[in-house]
Amino acid sequence: MTDQKVGEVLGAALPYVSSSGASGPSAGIRKEITKNVIVSYGRKLNEITGQYESQAVIEYKVNRHLSIDSQIAPRNTGADVLYNYEW
Repeated sequence: MTDQKVGEVLGAALPYVSSSGASGPSAGIRKEITKNVIVSYGRKLNEITGQYESQAVIEYKVNRHLSIDSQIAPRNTGADVLYNYEW
């Protein structure tokens, strides 16, 4: 499934997320599919090329501390295992 197809499936009626972080400005939508699965689709400006790039992310929360992220994008496709501990 391509990042554009995920954007079409999620639709435009979902919560809108926007940021302007170190990686440049971005905007997108997020939807919590189940308690442990979140799907998001966004676009961000590639400051080197001046083009907007689409990205789809699926996040699965294994437990309170462990999650798995899968990213689909034209240049950066992959997965991460994240461990989060707050005190």
